[in-house]
Amino acid sequence: MIPIDSPQPITRLPAHIVEVMTPEALSLLKGMATAQPYAIISAPGAASALGAPWWRAFTADTSAPSILDCGPAAGIAALALRQGQRFVVFTGLPSQARGLRALAGTCHGIVLDHRPRAFVLGLAPYDAYQRQRLETYLRTPASNI
Repeated sequence: MIPIDSPQPITRLPAHIVEVMTPEALSLLKGMATAQPYAIISAPGAASALGAPWWRAFTADTSAPSILDCGPAAGIAALALRQGQRFVVFTGLPSQARGLRALAGTCHGIVLDHRPRAFVLGLAPYDAYQRQRLETYLRTPASNI
Protein backbone atom coordinates (compact mmCIF):
# COMPACT_ATOMS: atom_id res chain seq x y z
CA MET A 1 0.00 0.00 0.00
CA ILE A 2 1.04 3.60 -0.54
CA PRO A 3 2.27 5.32 2.63
CA ILE A 4 0.14 8.23 3.85
CA ASP A 5 3.08 10.63 3.48
CA SER A 6 3.75 9.66 -0.16
CA PRO A 7 4.19 12.48 -2.70
CA GLN A 8 1.22 13.80 -4.65
CA PRO A 9 0.12 11.08 -7.10
CA ILE A 10 1.07 11.55 -10.73
CA THR A 11 -2.11 11.53 -12.77
CA ARG A 12 -0.72 12.17 -16.24
CA LEU A 13 2.14 10.55 -18.09
CA PRO A 14 4.78 12.52 -19.99
CA ALA A 15 4.66 12.26 -23.80
CA HIS A 16 8.09 10.64 -23.86
CA ILE A 17 8.07 7.00 -22.77
CA VAL A 18 11.07 4.68 -22.95
CA GLU A 19 10.91 0.89 -22.71
CA VAL A 20 13.58 -0.45 -20.36
CA MET A 21 14.33 -4.00 -19.31
CA THR A 22 17.93 -3.99 -18.13
CA PRO A 23 19.88 -2.16 -15.43
CA GLU A 24 22.16 -0.83 -18.20
CA ALA A 25 19.21 0.83 -19.96
CA LEU A 26 18.03 2.39 -16.71
CA SER A 27 21.55 3.65 -15.95
CA LEU A 28 21.85 5.11 -19.44
CA LEU A 29 18.60 7.03 -19.00
CA LYS A 30 19.53 8.29 -15.53
CA GLY A 31 22.85 9.57 -16.86
CA MET A 32 21.32 11.66 -19.66
CA ALA A 33 20.48 15.30 -19.29
CA THR A 34 17.00 15.50 -20.77
CA ALA A 35 15.05 18.56 -21.81
CA GLN A 36 11.75 16.70 -21.72
CA PRO A 37 10.23 14.71 -18.86
CA TYR A 38 9.91 11.00 -19.58
CA ALA A 39 8.37 7.84 -18.17
CA ILE A 40 9.63 4.29 -18.33
CA ILE A 41 7.67 1.20 -19.29
CA SER A 42 8.38 -2.50 -19.02
CA ALA A 43 8.44 -4.76 -22.04
CA PRO A 44 5.01 -6.00 -23.17
CA GLY A 45 3.62 -8.47 -20.65
CA ALA A 46 6.78 -8.35 -18.52
CA ALA A 47 4.76 -8.58 -15.32
CA SER A 48 3.69 -12.13 -16.17
CA ALA A 49 7.27 -13.26 -16.61
CA LEU A 50 9.06 -11.26 -13.91
CA GLY A 51 6.35 -10.12 -11.49
CA ALA A 52 5.25 -6.85 -9.94
CA PRO A 53 7.76 -6.98 -7.05
CA TRP A 54 10.61 -7.23 -9.56
CA TRP A 55 9.43 -4.09 -11.38
CA ARG A 56 9.03 -2.13 -8.14
CA ALA A 57 12.57 -3.08 -7.08
CA PHE A 58 13.95 -2.44 -10.58
CA THR A 59 12.47 1.09 -10.72
CA ALA A 60 12.93 2.01 -7.04
CA ASP A 61 15.89 4.34 -7.66
CA THR A 62 14.36 6.36 -10.47
CA SER A 63 12.20 9.45 -10.15
CA ALA A 64 10.60 8.92 -13.56
CA PRO A 65 7.02 7.65 -13.59
CA SER A 66 6.96 3.93 -14.35
CA ILE A 67 4.41 1.78 -16.15
CA LEU A 68 4.16 -1.96 -15.62
CA ASP A 69 2.70 -3.84 -18.58
CA CYS A 70 0.61 -6.63 -17.11
CA GLY A 71 -1.00 -7.73 -20.38
CA PRO A 72 -4.14 -9.73 -19.54
CA ALA A 73 -2.92 -10.75 -16.04
CA ALA A 74 -5.51 -9.18 -13.73
CA GLY A 75 -4.08 -10.73 -10.55
CA ILE A 76 -0.63 -9.33 -11.21
CA ALA A 77 -2.09 -5.91 -12.06
CA ALA A 78 -4.06 -5.95 -8.78
CA LEU A 79 -0.95 -6.92 -6.83
CA ALA A 80 1.06 -4.15 -8.49
CA LEU A 81 -1.58 -1.54 -7.67
CA ARG A 82 -1.81 -2.69 -4.04
CA GLN A 83 1.99 -2.47 -3.76
CA GLY A 84 1.92 1.17 -4.90
CA GLN A 85 2.50 0.94 -8.66
CA ARG A 86 0.91 4.09 -10.09
CA PHE A 87 0.45 2.98 -13.71
CA VAL A 88 -0.38 -0.47 -15.04
CA VAL A 89 -1.30 -1.60 -18.52
CA PHE A 90 -4.11 -4.17 -18.48
CA THR A 91 -5.47 -5.67 -21.70
CA GLY A 92 -7.70 -8.40 -20.28
CA LEU A 93 -11.44 -8.80 -19.93
CA PRO A 94 -13.60 -5.66 -19.51
CA SER A 95 -15.19 -7.05 -16.34
CA GLN A 96 -11.72 -7.47 -14.79
CA ALA A 97 -10.71 -4.00 -15.99
CA ARG A 98 -13.68 -2.49 -14.13
CA GLY A 99 -12.59 -4.19 -10.93
CA LEU A 100 -9.00 -3.04 -11.42
CA ARG A 101 -10.13 0.56 -11.98
CA ALA A 102 -12.08 0.44 -8.72
CA LEU A 103 -9.02 -0.90 -6.93
CA ALA A 104 -6.84 1.72 -8.60
CA GLY A 105 -9.11 4.42 -7.21
CA THR A 106 -8.39 3.31 -3.67
CA CYS A 107 -4.66 2.80 -4.33
CA HIS A 108 -4.03 6.08 -6.18
CA GLY A 109 -3.21 4.16 -9.35
CA ILE A 110 -4.25 4.35 -12.97
CA VAL A 111 -5.13 1.42 -15.22
CA LEU A 112 -4.29 1.95 -18.90
CA ASP A 113 -6.38 -0.13 -21.32
CA HIS A 114 -3.68 -0.15 -23.98
CA ARG A 115 0.06 0.11 -24.13
CA PRO A 116 1.25 3.65 -24.90
CA ARG A 117 3.74 4.21 -27.71
CA ALA A 118 7.28 4.02 -26.43
CA PHE A 119 10.85 4.35 -27.63
CA VAL A 120 12.37 0.86 -27.54
CA LEU A 121 15.99 1.11 -26.52
CA GLY A 122 16.74 -2.59 -26.88
CA LEU A 123 19.45 -4.54 -25.14
CA ALA A 124 22.97 -3.48 -24.14
CA PRO A 125 25.64 -2.74 -25.16
CA TYR A 126 24.53 0.73 -26.26
CA ASP A 127 26.69 2.14 -29.01
CA ALA A 128 26.94 5.79 -30.06
CA TYR A 129 24.14 5.38 -32.61
CA GLN A 130 21.65 4.05 -30.03
CA ARG A 131 22.60 6.76 -27.55
CA GLN A 132 22.13 9.43 -30.23
CA ARG A 133 18.70 8.06 -31.17
CA LEU A 134 17.63 8.13 -27.51
CA GLU A 135 18.98 11.66 -27.00
CA THR A 136 17.16 12.85 -30.12
CA TYR A 137 13.91 11.26 -28.96
CA LEU A 138 14.18 12.84 -25.52
CA ARG A 139 14.92 16.27 -27.03
CA THR A 140 11.94 16.12 -29.41
CA PRO A 141 9.13 18.44 -28.29
CA ALA A 142 6.11 16.52 -27.05
CA SER A 143 3.96 18.03 -29.79
CA ASN A 144 6.15 16.31 -32.42
CA ILE A 145 5.96 12.79 -31.05
